Amino acid sequence: MTDTELYDSYKVLFDVAKEKFDKELKTKFNSPMEGYAYILKAVEEAGEAQNYNSGIIEQLWLCIKNNRTGGVQSVISKMEDATFNLIYGAIQTWVMLEKYKEEVGVDTYNSEIFNTE
Repeated sequence: MTDTELYDSYKVLFDVAKEKFDKELKTKFNSPMEGYAYILKAVEEAGEAQNYNSGIIEQLWLCIKNNRTGGVQSVISKMEDATFNLIYGAIQTWVMLEKYKEEVGVDTYNSEIFNTE
């Protein structure tokens, strides 16, 4: 699979996630701070899944090292679930970033807001 094909696959997941989020939220961000809160939540959820996988990888190694086939299957199943959540969280983060750019803009914090002139 080429990088372009892989990106296109991710884009399909992105579009589905964005549609789902738009249906659930039904409104725009009320402020840049609210947009930030949604981005933060998505990042934290992805981080939790990554932390889970990081913690359980040692269990996988111990099962492999001790030739515990049943244990390997169980750990891999748990890691697959956590990896799905990680991917979902990453795509949700992408959706929140795009939504923020669309609704709030990336040039929100200019000199007028911070009175830096």
